[in-house]
Amino acid sequence: MSLPPTSFVGVSTFSDSFQTVLERTFNAASLPVTNLQTEQTILQSRQVELGNLEGDLNKLRDVFNTLGVSGAQGTVKVTSSNTSVASVTRVGTPEPVDFDIEVTSAADKARETTAVGLTDVDATALSSDGVYSLTLGSSSETYNLLTVGSGRTAGTNGSATPSPKVSVDVAFSGGLSGSISAELDSFFVASSAPSTVGAGDQVTVSFASVDGGTNETITTDGLNALDDADAIATALNDKIALNANLNGKVSFSAVGGKLELTVSDSAGTGFNFTSSSTGTTVTGLESGGTAGGHSAAEIAAALNASVQASSTLKAAGVRFSAYGGEVRVEGDTAFDITVTDNDQGTGFASGLAGVHSVAGFDNTLAGLRDAINAGNLDVTATLVNFSDNPAVGDYRILLSSNKTGSTTLTLKDSSNGDLITTSNQGVDAVFTVNGVQITNSGNTISDFAPGLSLTIVGAGSTRVAASNDQSGTSSNLSDLAAAYNTVLARIGQHIGKDAGVLSGDVLVREAQATLRAIAGYTGSGSIHSIAELGLELNEDGLMTFNAIKFASTAASDFNGVKDFLGTTTTGFIGASRSRVADLSDPVNGAIQTAIDFIQESDASLSKQITALQERIDQRIAALEAQFAAADTLLAGLESQKDLLTQLFKPQSSSSN
Repeated sequence: MSLPPTSFVGVSTFSDSFQTVLERTFNAASLPVTNLQTEQTILQSRQVELGNLEGDLNKLRDVFNTLGVSGAQGTVKVTSSNTSVASVTRVGTPEPVDFDIEVTSAADKARETTAVGLTDVDATALSSDGVYSLTLGSSSETYNLLTVGSGRTAGTNGSATPSPKVSVDVAFSGGLSGSISAELDSFFVASSAPSTVGAGDQVTVSFASVDGGTNETITTDGLNALDDADAIATALNDKIALNANLNGKVSFSAVGGKLELTVSDSAGTGFNFTSSSTGTTVTGLESGGTAGGHSAAEIAAALNASVQASSTLKAAGVRFSAYGGEVRVEGDTAFDITVTDNDQGTGFASGLAGVHSVAGFDNTLAGLRDAINAGNLDVTATLVNFSDNPAVGDYRILLSSNKTGSTTLTLKDSSNGDLITTSNQGVDAVFTVNGVQITNSGNTISDFAPGLSLTIVGAGSTRVAASNDQSGTSSNLSDLAAAYNTVLARIGQHIGKDAGVLSGDVLVREAQATLRAIAGYTGSGSIHSIAELGLELNEDGLMTFNAIKFASTAASDFNGVKDFLGTTTTGFIGASRSRVADLSDPVNGAIQTAIDFIQESDASLSKQITALQERIDQRIAALEAQFAAADTLLAGLESQKDLLTQLFKPQSSSSN
C-alpha cells in the first residue's frame, strides 16, 4: 500500500500549504483502496471460516467412512488369543467363527552354507573346473563359470580338406542376443596311400612345434611287407606313446587308405613335420608339411574376430581364449551360450559344442554368488565371513530358498561332490485346526476360511475367532456424536446476534440441513432411528451417545444394527456420508467451490489494489514535482519583494 507523502520541504512561505494539499489529495485517492482492502479482509475471513467448517465436516465424514468400511466387512472383528503363535487377517466378509489352533512348527526357508571356507572372495574357487550344479526341489541349474571345452586342431596341407569348410557356431542368449561363426580348415591327410612297403622298412617322422617348445623325432620298428595306412599309423602311434613330449599331442590314423595326422590343443599352435623311410616305402606325408593350423588359441582367435564384428557382443566384453589347451569364453556381463559344430566327425568341434551354459562370471566365491543370483532358481546367495580373525578370512556362501517349506537344496561340483551343508532343508508349517492336522509349505493360508487369512508364526496354541464387532461399533458411534457436535458448534458461531462472517451464508444453512438429515434418518428394518442405537439429541441439539442402550440393542438384534447402519453406500451411513460429502468433498464439494471462488476474487482484488496504489503514487509524485517548481518560483518572488520593500523604505532624518 502507498504511504502518505513525507513532509514537503520548501523554501517559500507556502510550503506548509503544499504539504496540506498533498495529504488531502492522498487521502481522497486512497479511499477506494481502503474499501477494497476491507472487502479483501472480509473475503479472507470467510475463506478461513469456510475452511474450518469444511474441516469439521470432513472429520464427520471420516467417522462415517470408518463405520462404512466396517459395515462392508460385515461389522465383524477378527482376533487371535496368542499372536506369537498365529495371526488372522480379514480379507473379505467373514461370518462369525471360532477355531482352536495348535502349531507344531512354522514354515521356514531352506538355508545352507558352503562347507569349506576360503580366505578371499575374488581369487580362489570352490572347484577348479568352474562347474557347479545347484538343485532346489525338482529344479536344477548348472553353472559353468569357466565355460571351457577341448579345442581341436586342423592342418593346412593335404588332400582331404572338407568342403565346405567346417564351422563352429556360437549362439548367445540369457542376457545377450546374436551369434557368431568361425570357419576352420582340415587336418592333414597324406597326398597318397602308402605303397611299396617292404619287410623291415622303417618310417621316420620329425616334429617341430611352431612355438619351438617341442622338437622330436620318432622311428617305427620294422614294417611288414605291404603294410597299409592303418598298420603304419599303429606303428607310429606306438612310438609316440613312448615319447613324453609327443604323447597326447599328435596322433596318426587312416582315412580313405591315407595317413591322417591330427594335433591336440595341448600341442600348442601346431607342428611342422618331415617324413622319411628306408627302402622305397611311400607314406604320402609331404616333407616339411604342417599340422595343427587351428589349435585352441587359433580357434579362439577366429571366434574373437567374429565378436569384433558384433557391436552388441563387443560392448558386452565377450572374449575367447586358450585355457590349458581348451577354448574358454568370458564376458563382462552374464549370458548363456550354445555352441554347435557343423561336422563333429572331422574333429573340428570347438570343445564347447553342444554346451549350454552361463558365462560372464569368475570362478570365485563372488562369481558363483553372482551366477546363482542371476539364475532362474528361487535361491539367493550371500557372502558371509565366519572368521573371528581380521587378518584371515573364512568366506562362505550362504544359500537361502526364497520360499518357505521343506525341500531339497544342494550345491555340487562336477564330480557330484557336495559343497554345502544339508542340515537345514526347510520346514513346512504343521498345525491342527480343531484337531484336524494341516501341512502347508508357507505360513500364510489366504483361504483359511471365508473372508479370513491365517498366518502361522510359531509353535504353541491359540484361538482364532471372528465375531460381531459390538465394541468397535460402540466406539465409532461415540466418535460420531463427538464429530456431530463439533460441526454443530461451528455452525453456532455464525448464527444469532453475535454471528460471524458466515452469517446468512447459504452453506451454513446447508450444513444445518445436513445435521438435521443425519439426526432424522429413518430406517426400514427392525431398527428405525439412531435413537435406538443410543444416539440422542438433548434440548440444545447436542448429540449424546448412550453406550448402555446401544449394548442392549446390539445384544438382542445385532443384525438389525448392521442393516440399519449399512455401508459407505447404503443405509444410514451411506445416506449421511453422501450428504456430508456434497458439502465437504475437497475437490467437488460446495464449500470447496465457494473457497475457490473466494480465492479468485481475492486475487482479483489484489490486482485492483496494486493498480490503484501505482496510480496514487504516480499522482503524488507528479504533484510533488509541480509543487517543488512552484515553491521555487514563489521563493524568488518573495525575495524580490523583500528587496523592493527595503529599497523604498523611508529614511529617518538625522539632526545637526
